Amino acid sequence: MPSFKTVDLHGSPNVEEAVSRLHSELYQAYIQKETLIRVVYGIGTGRLRQAVLVELGRAGLVKSFNEEEGGASVLVRL
Repeated sequence: MPSFKTVDLHGSPNVEEAVSRLHSELYQAYIQKETLIRVVYGIGTGRLRQAVLVELGRAGLVKSFNEEEGGASVLVRL
């Protein structure tokens, strides 16, 4: 199984801060020439999940993303 960076956002104080951290982590991964990262948004109300998926769809660095089984995270290809 390949090794890749994991970004855990589900402990963030609010959605806006989580989205800001997501952008920062995506940029850092791109700079470090990583091609695959896991973003964990957890299971809860669904607000963070929705915000993460919307932002991944908008992010120019993201080639594709697929939610993982269990619904608490997404694999992102840069």
